[in-house]
Amino acid sequence: FCFKKINPDIIHIHGLTFQTKPIVELCKKQGYKYIVTLHGLNGLNESVNLPQIEKDYEYLALRELEKDRIITTVVSSGVKKNIMSMYQLSGEHIVVILNGTHVKKVNINNKVCKDKKSKKYHILCIGTVEERKNQMQLLRACALLPEEIKRKLEVHIIGGKSENIDIDKEIKMLQINQVVTYHGFIERKKIAKMWSEADLNAVMSKSEGFGLSIIEGFVYGVPTITFSDLDAVHDLYDEKAIMLIHKRDDKAVAEALVKALERTWDYHYIMNLVQKYSMENIGKQYNEIYMKVH
Repeated sequence: FCFKKINPDIIHIHGLTFQTKPIVELCKKQGYKYIVTLHGLNGLNESVNLPQIEKDYEYLALRELEKDRIITTVVSSGVKKNIMSMYQLSGEHIVVILNGTHVKKVNINNKVCKDKKSKKYHILCIGTVEERKNQMQLLRACALLPEEIKRKLEVHIIGGKSENIDIDKEIKMLQINQVVTYHGFIERKKIAKMWSEADLNAVMSKSEGFGLSIIEGFVYGVPTITFSDLDAVHDLYDEKAIMLIHKRDDKAVAEALVKALERTWDYHYIMNLVQKYSMENIGKQYNEIYMKVH
């Protein structure tokens, strides 16, 4: 009914799950022009909490999209690479369009003027608390940090829960209450203030189609520490803005945290990187796809 009322020129579908399956089928049946965007891959990720039958649908749907020559956009070249290698599809009609963020003018002079030896370090870790986002490894790594680092460190974990993970219990058990605070869900306006005070962004995800908090941090000149095997690393990596962890063990994370905190970062350089990921720039790329399909 909604489609008939609006009569859209193009339908843009996000994700290939049982929620979007009826929309894809309706587009095919009624002849509506459509494209699909994937923000990651559910079917290749053990940490994604979905029934196997729904994960299997992702591959079957991608195979049909390729056969029908339907354009599918993905948020990183890593996602496209995995579709081609793991699903053994050609990728001929898959286009990489990175995620975007709202770019605004931010005063970051406070970061530059602070005395690095006497100040408190602030680390943010933003995202829904779940196995895939892997916040628990950050907790374990913090427990391994030298005492002199712990004394001047504040780690803020932000995000609601989607799984039965007792993060407060883990913080207490590891005896890092003075270091780590779990805030739960926080409104975007309040997060902006926390970004302005942050020294480092930690993305610990086991898998991540893109990693939006990386470019959100760039807006405030905040560097990121993350794993080298994430899908978007190839697209986002800049040695002056991102520090990579090459081993997925707690000790390696702890060592990288110390190294990142002791490093002198060029906050203005990092802030300037975000122009590439402005909503205006990303919107133009999607508009080009719409014109092509239309």
